[in-house]
Amino acid sequence: MRRNKLLLCIMSVVFYLAAASFAVAQPADVPTTKKAEPEQPVNYIAEGLKHRAEGRCDKAIDNFKKAKKNNQFSEDWAFYHSTADCYTALKKYDEAINAYTKVIEASKNRVLTAEMHRDRAKTYYLKAVLPHGIDKNILALASKDLDEAKMLGIDVSSMEKTISGDIKRKPLIENAAEAQKHALEIELILEKYDEMYGRLTARLEQLEKRLTAVKERQEFLESLITSLLQNDKKKKPARKSKPKPKPSKKADAEIPSPLQPKLINP
Repeated sequence: MRRNKLLLCIMSVVFYLAAASFAVAQPADVPTTKKAEPEQPVNYIAEGLKHRAEGRCDKAIDNFKKAKKNNQFSEDWAFYHSTADCYTALKKYDEAINAYTKVIEASKNRVLTAEMHRDRAKTYYLKAVLPHGIDKNILALASKDLDEAKMLGIDVSSMEKTISGDIKRKPLIENAAEAQKHALEIELILEKYDEMYGRLTARLEQLEKRLTAVKERQEFLESLITSLLQNDKKKKPARKSKPKPKPSKKADAEIPSPLQPKLINP
């Protein structure tokens, strides 16, 4: 009996050791995580072209700048070519002229160079047009670019027609910068006068309101006094006039009648 128990214990130990070794040999179920795929770089040029086509020039320029920063443009002049029209649309004429110039200096394509001269001429002209006239010096730069574009084979007749029509309607100004300075000074003076006029108008309105309030108060007091006087008259009883005393008969007898002769005692 004791021998059977010992044998059973030995078999149990052997079974336990075998099970333990089998568990160690099996690999643990470790959850596997997928490796994150590397993010694709943003195509800022495509984003910029999309915004430019939709008329959002500010966002287009921002994307083109990011593209340049990330070296997405194959050549530097391509960045300026992408942003030039946007600067013109935003009326940032100096930036646009600089961009067109960069493309003209770097481009070896005849057609592209001609187009840049034409577009720079348009920008020069837009800059030359002022509210009170056309800057003659800047207009000369526009005309020079138009001549260059014509020499390179670009038709600029429509732009020349537009410029000649505007020249007939607006005067040419020799020193536009000085004239614009004087115009700004006049505008500042007018703004000051407008401000003073506004203050005076507001002051007059305040005075009118005060006068109206005083009149209303005066009318109220007058009506109040009138009402009090009327109430006072109603409360006081009317004074009765004393009757005149009737003359006595004796007195009437003593008074001689003017028609009766006086009796003289002998």
